[in-house]
Amino acid sequence: MEGTLVTEILKAAIQLGVAGLFAAMWWYERADRIRSNGVARRANDYAEMLRQMSKQLFEVVEHNTEAVTRLREHCERTCLLAAAADARKEKSPA
Repeated sequence: MEGTLVTEILKAAIQLGVAGLFAAMWWYERADRIRSNGVARRANDYAEMLRQMSKQLFEVVEHNTEAVTRLREHCERTCLLAAAADARKEKSPA
């Protein structure tokens, strides 16, 4: 169908001369601009999706890092308490 439309436009452009040539050039440029805008829009949508995914990934990494830090601190406190309890047992008379 598009081939038929192009053929008809070219026939009309030939009959109209320079004005037809300008009309055909405008029509092709417009079609190209529409295609380019669609590609740019899809690229922007994809970039936004990647930005959101990266943000979520960094948040997960940050939360996991904080959780591991808290766990390490808890384990250090627990080990210190256990060592202190062992030291008290050793000092107390049996």
